Amino acid sequence: MVLILDIGNTTTKFGVFYKNKLVKSIITPTKKNRIPKIVGIDSIYIGSVVTSINKKISSQLFKQYKLKPKLIRSKDFKNQFNLSKFNINEIGLDILALAMYIKSLNKKALGICFGTATFAIAINNKNIYGVSIAPSIEFGLKHLGNLTELTKTNNVCHKYLLSFGNSTKTALTSGGSHMARGYILSCLDYCKNKYDINHCYITGGKSDAIIGLPNNISHIDNAILKGYYLVARVQTG
Repeated sequence: MVLILDIGNTTTKFGVFYKNKLVKSIITPTKKNRIPKIVGIDSIYIGSVVTSINKKISSQLFKQYKLKPKLIRSKDFKNQFNLSKFNINEIGLDILALAMYIKSLNKKALGICFGTATFAIAINNKNIYGVSIAPSIEFGLKHLGNLTELTKTNNVCHKYLLSFGNSTKTALTSGGSHMARGYILSCLDYCKNKYDINHCYITGGKSDAIIGLPNNISHIDNAILKGYYLVARVQTG
């Protein structure tokens, strides 16, 4: 079995893959640096956007599993995509991982991830048209609450609303929903007109709760984790 780590700014996902399928996933806060005990791991790969902790995590993994983890790097995507117009040190690993998994589903598509930051990437086979990065909607709402009296309602609802709310909590939820939906539709509209891209995949955060989206927008789970696995599989042949 293969253990894949998706180390993000807020959370770290541990994914166990067996026969090319994700059979187990565990999420922990990145700051905690917790390593779960999983039996039967044969190899470990790390995809990280928090490079400052890579050495520490690698050491902990080696101690736990007696296996040397392999770090996934930007250069590992060079055979998968034409990155000549990008500064390879600036484009995030998570963005490339999303592109990798999206390409396995649809050669020509838009991918959007809602996380600590919100980002979108448009691809056509090996060609990456470009990337859009926006502030996190969820974190933005929490920050708004920290500056005002709004957080006294204990965060927004888990189910997004497309209507307007009748309380502070539902009003914040409505705002988050309209912002998320607006970002998706705006990016897809641009990509339709500019690149003739007609399908969008969304992942991360509470993207599965966004309602009122057209049929050409699909939700997918653990897309970045799966993208890292595809890169690891290429490396092992």
